[in-house]
Amino acid sequence: MQKILKSDKVFLLSSLFLIFVGCLSVVDVYMDKNDQLATVHLVGEFILIFISFSGSAFFIYHATVNKEKAKSLRSEVHDLKLKNVHYLQQIQSYKKGLSDAIDEEFNRWALTPSEKEVGIMLIKGLGYSEIANARAISERTARSQGSSILMKSGLKNKSELIAYFLEDLLYPNT
Repeated sequence: MQKILKSDKVFLLSSLFLIFVGCLSVVDVYMDKNDQLATVHLVGEFILIFISFSGSAFFIYHATVNKEKAKSLRSEVHDLKLKNVHYLQQIQSYKKGLSDAIDEEFNRWALTPSEKEVGIMLIKGLGYSEIANARAISERTARSQGSSILMKSGLKNKSELIAYFLEDLLYPNT
């Protein structure tokens, strides 16, 4: 859009220059009207006047077209920003709903706060060594808490834990 605005300035300045040249040519023809000038000279002057004013009209037209394009682009950007805000709000509500559902299920399974934290990390796809590093605990403790989660939930492994919460999100309701 900045490029359009720069070209508008160039078009307008070029247009003003051509109008100036055209006006000078008109004044020159007016001053030469009493002189006995060759027809070729007058034709040349009229061609210069025509080219100057036509070029000026061309630049003014393109500046106007670019102004409309810039206006349209600004409108599109505004609309996209509004859609983005709406989309982000929608995503936040989905995230909150999923978080609430996970927390509710963790409470039903009677997980400890530490197990809940490990459970969230497992659902996010972290491995036990990553969980241990993130929580500043040993990998053995992370594995023990993960096993406790699986035992309390009745699930067999990390993949089933992840699938338990995300399976219905991956496919549309049929």
